[in-house]
Amino acid sequence: MRSLTETTIYAQTPDGTVDELHLVVFDPINEENKCAIRVSVTRNQSDVLVDESVYGADRWQAIMIGIGFLRLRVSLILKKSYVTLYSTRECVDEGREITLQLIFPQY
Repeated sequence: MRSLTETTIYAQTPDGTVDELHLVVFDPINEENKCAIRVSVTRNQSDVLVDESVYGADRWQAIMIGIGFLRLRVSLILKKSYVTLYSTRECVDEGREITLQLIFPQY
């Protein structure tokens, strides 16, 4: 299955451990009268936190729903286990934090 888009962010636990979180939105697949899109979150290249498919009426809707679903799941993961979020490994080293809004902007 081909990736439509992906990114990696870094999240710090309360004890100071920094985990790499890899977010992927896969290319939508047309099914009968609907379109499926798979999203995933993997921690440290091996621990799968999210691997689910969501559905829309067409490609556009499936992509929008998939990204919204991924945002919700990442938000819950961060609230449960992490205290700080970074966009790159360099930002971790420099202490430059980001917010979830930077990864999933809302207008």
